[in-house]
Amino acid sequence: MRIFILFFGVMLSFFVHADENISIGAKNVGGQGDCFAGSFTSYDGWKAMLEGKWARAKLSEEKVRDLKGKFSERFPKSDYERYRKTIDCNNFYYKTDGDIYVYGYVIKPKVVDEKLPVLVYNRGGNGNFGAVNFANMVRTLFPLAEKGYVIVGSQYRGTLVDLKEGEPDDEFGGRDINDVRALFDIIPTVEGADASRIGMYGHSRGVMESYVTARSGVPVKSIVAAAGCADLLHELAFRPEMENVYKARIPDYAQKKEAELRKRSVLYWADELAPDVPILLLHGELDKRISVAQSRQLAAKLEELHHPHKLVIYPEDDHSFNQHHDEYLAEIDRWFKQTL
Repeated sequence: MRIFILFFGVMLSFFVHADENISIGAKNVGGQGDCFAGSFTSYDGWKAMLEGKWARAKLSEEKVRDLKGKFSERFPKSDYERYRKTIDCNNFYYKTDGDIYVYGYVIKPKVVDEKLPVLVYNRGGNGNFGAVNFANMVRTLFPLAEKGYVIVGSQYRGTLVDLKEGEPDDEFGGRDINDVRALFDIIPTVEGADASRIGMYGHSRGVMESYVTARSGVPVKSIVAAAGCADLLHELAFRPEMENVYKARIPDYAQKKEAELRKRSVLYWADELAPDVPILLLHGELDKRISVAQSRQLAAKLEELHHPHKLVIYPEDDHSFNQHHDEYLAEIDRWFKQTL
C-alpha cells in the first residue's frame, strides 16, 4: 500500500490550479482549471515531482529504480505528449445538497465536431483513498476520452478537503449519491456533451455508486460495472477488514448494519433497475479486494430477471485489470459504442 501511495498519491496539488479555461456553464460550478498544470505541465515535471517524493521517503536505491521502471512502463512519455495535444481536462468544484462543495473533473477530446456520448465515471476507494489523480486519468480515462467520449466524474464529498467538525463526509453510498446525481444536471452545460446519451462506468466502490444512482431514476442508458460488489453484507466473509470502512463511513452502522448494507447492495433490489439499461460486468479472476463471485452472482440474478447484461472474467487478473488493461478498455469502448 505504501508504494501505491508514493507512486500514485498526488492529489491535492492537482486540484489547485484554477484559470479561465471554462468548458462548463452550470451556475453551481466554479474553480475550473486545466489538469495539465503545475507539476503536470510537462512529462519531465511530473516525473521530477514523483522522484522528489521518493527521495523524501528515503527509499532504497533498488526501490527507486523499481518505481522509475514501473512509471516509464505504465506511463510512456509518448502517451503523455499525445494526450497533451489531444485531450482537454478540467478540474472544478461544484455545490450539491445546497451548500456542500465537492470536487469533480471533465475530460474530452480537444477537437469535437459533433456532440459526444457522456460517461459518468464513479471512482473506487473512500475519502481521500482512491481519489482520482493525474495518473489515474492518464492510465484509464484519457484513453477512453480519446475514443470519443466526454467523461465527467465526482471525487465525492469529504475528499481533498480539510474537514472541520460537523462538515459532511463520505458516507460510502449514502448521501454522497447526491454528488453523482448532481453531475447529471451539470452535463447539459458541458461543451460537446450529448446529454441524451449518458452511460455510467464504475470501478470497485464506484460500481455501488452506479447502481444506487441508477436506481434513483437518473437518465442513464448503459452501465459498466468493473470489479464491483453486489452484496456488501456477505462479501464481508471474503474481506472482513472492510467492516472498518463501513463503521467509519456509514451513519448509524452499528444500529442498522444489515439494513444499510442491503441499501448499498444491488443483489437485493436488481429488479428495481430500469430493464432497458444493459449492464456490462467485468472482473479479474484473482481479485483480492472484491471476490469475482460477486459479479458471477449478479450475472445469475440478471439472467433470472431477463435483464440485458454481459459478464467478462479476465483470467489471472487483479482488481485493477493490470494484466489485461488494453483489452479491458477496448471492451468498455465496444460496450458503450453499442449501447449509447
